[in-house]
Amino acid sequence: SYHLYLANYNAELNEPEQAYAEAKIANDLEAYDPKLEVLLARMAIETGDTVEGATFVKNYYKSNPINSEAKLLLPRQAFYEGNYKEAHKLVRDGLKVDSLNENGWQTAFAVYRQVDSVRKAIESGYRLISLDSTRVKYYDQLAGLFNSIGDSSTSNMLLSKSYQLRPTMDKLL
Repeated sequence: SYHLYLANYNAELNEPEQAYAEAKIANDLEAYDPKLEVLLARMAIETGDTVEGATFVKNYYKSNPINSEAKLLLPRQAFYEGNYKEAHKLVRDGLKVDSLNENGWQTAFAVYRQVDSVRKAIESGYRLISLDSTRVKYYDQLAGLFNSIGDSSTSNMLLSKSYQLRPTMDKLL
């Protein structure tokens, strides 16, 4: 269907709100695509839809209980719903299945930070950097964590690396 095409296209362009809106229309029109379920679940998470999105995430997991991505979307949904204890358990279980999943480690970082497990949040932050050392966001969030616990030296070192990775406008002038 046209809406399914637009949903996938917008997802590729990293426009989750538009992708999610089109995927929901495709779902309402009962378009068939084996990847529609995962697209709906991913976009629900990326847009922070904790109401209708929870249904999509849970349906995706029910259909794919051994799929590591499905297992790692559940803790994110629990986190967005404020169920931090459940998110903590689910992310730990999910990362046992897929220890290289960046979204899983991103969720782990947020969950551990929320439940005041600083050591585990730091480990998660460094794991994210080891998985993608070019992602500015990972350095920034880990720097923020170190700053919040009073370790300005490590925070400044991470921010320095973050600024080195940022493209500068000087090259365009």
